[in-house]
Amino acid sequence: MEQKRTQKRTQKRTQKRTQKMEQKRTQKGT
Repeated sequence: MEQKRTQKRTQKRTQKRTQKMEQKRTQKGT
């Protein structure tokens, strides 16, 4: 169970980083 929670948190952090990268790319394209 503990592992699952850690996995979820890691996934969230990865998602945030991906979102930031995507935002940067979108801003550059504009």
